[in-house]
Amino acid sequence: MSKFYVTTAIVYPNAAPHLGFIYELVGTDVLARHHRMIGDDTFFLTGTDEHSQNVRRRAEEEGVSTEAFTARMAQLYRDIEARFSIAYDRFIRTEDPDHVRGVQAFIARMQENGDIYKGHYEGWYCISCEAFKGDADLKDGYCLIHPTLKAQWLKEENYFFKLSSYQDRLRQHIDKHPDFIQPDTRRNEVLGWLRAGLQDFSISRSTIKWGIPFPGDPKHVVYVWGDALVNYVTGVGYGTDEAMFKRWWPADLHVIGKDI
Repeated sequence: MSKFYVTTAIVYPNAAPHLGFIYELVGTDVLARHHRMIGDDTFFLTGTDEHSQNVRRRAEEEGVSTEAFTARMAQLYRDIEARFSIAYDRFIRTEDPDHVRGVQAFIARMQENGDIYKGHYEGWYCISCEAFKGDADLKDGYCLIHPTLKAQWLKEENYFFKLSSYQDRLRQHIDKHPDFIQPDTRRNEVLGWLRAGLQDFSISRSTIKWGIPFPGDPKHVVYVWGDALVNYVTGVGYGTDEAMFKRWWPADLHVIGKDI
């Protein structure tokens, strides 16, 4: 019997579920069901990304605590399981205690490996993308992906992940395993980014408080890119259940949309 671990993107619960997310869930559920039918030991992970400025802003607009808002919205997404007969094995919330511990263990390991450094960032920021933007990503001061939202100018102290140091290893891995990213159009797009050069990116924020405390620095919280993306390992025990983690990791398939 083979192992099959499959994941979807985890969604911002700042609004009710929409067909785009359900489409991703249904497609992934079909794959998981197929592998169960042929006898594979299968684990299907999905969930919600709750440490987001968008989520915090919506909670403020409704006049409730962020914790109460995320709990209510996460339940709406959990309800999809029954309404659409989705058979996932775990619905992870980035507020889950084991995820919090796993993220802090993950950050600590990156610190030990010398992959993190402290610096300052100054630039245009899109609150919906939760990312800093270059001039090519903006039109008249508005994000190209979210054209109704004007970018904000931010300057703050951050911790950064040295993504640039992994550029050659990523390119070599994709070249050696051409089926690592599918379809071909998306693989070629990623290779184009690698040829252009990868930039280090922020994994902490010092001007907001909604998030996981950053290990070793109480003035910072872990930013979404060091939090939500880690769910794929914390969801199967990283930092909390070594036996479970060894059983399932690495994942066999990540189902994810462009610009996620």
